[in-house]
Amino acid sequence: MLNPIEQRKWISNYFFGRIGSFIFIKTYVPNLRCFLKKSTSEFLG
Repeated sequence: MLNPIEQRKWISNYFFGRIGSFIFIKTYVPNLRCFLKKSTSEFLG
C-alpha cells in the first residue's frame, strides 16, 4: 500500500490529469469542428 504522501500525490495527479484532459477536449474539439467545416467548405467549392 502507498504511504499517505505518495497516495495524496497520486490522487492529485489523477484529478489534475482528468481536469486537464477535460479542458483540453472542451477547447480543442470546437476548434477542430470549426476547422473541419472551413476546410470542407473550401474543398467542396
